[in-house]
Amino acid sequence: MASRQASGTAGHLGPAVPVIPTAMRDAVRDKGKMVDTEATLTCRCEEILLQEIVAALAAGAQTVDDVKRRTRAGMGACQGIYCVPVIAAMAAQATSVPIDHVARITVRPPVRPLAVEVLAILNGLVSDGNESQATDQE
Repeated sequence: MASRQASGTAGHLGPAVPVIPTAMRDAVRDKGKMVDTEATLTCRCEEILLQEIVAALAAGAQTVDDVKRRTRAGMGACQGIYCVPVIAAMAAQATSVPIDHVARITVRPPVRPLAVEVLAILNGLVSDGNESQATDQE
């Protein structure tokens, strides 16, 4: 385990996830191997770019939930199945915390299920039938 950490890899993930020390980030620049943060989607469902995740971490986000609150990453249809592991690895690298100690996303299901019809009525897209009663009483 010590040899993995000394060689610059992240904890128990092994050599598949290299960790670049903060001091070396600006020194090692191979344009052919760098990821374009302005064009890389991290969260497909909410269309959150890698640049937005990096900005959230630079602004002080420490956990996946912090990034979620700042960017909406992980709030889409997949509920973070694809983007949360990437965000967790980025948060681990930014905070120098082992990835297995990074707090995972908090899942919050709806308090009470609502029918789509109720939402449509609330938004005024469908009448609820009470309009005819109100005009009859006037």
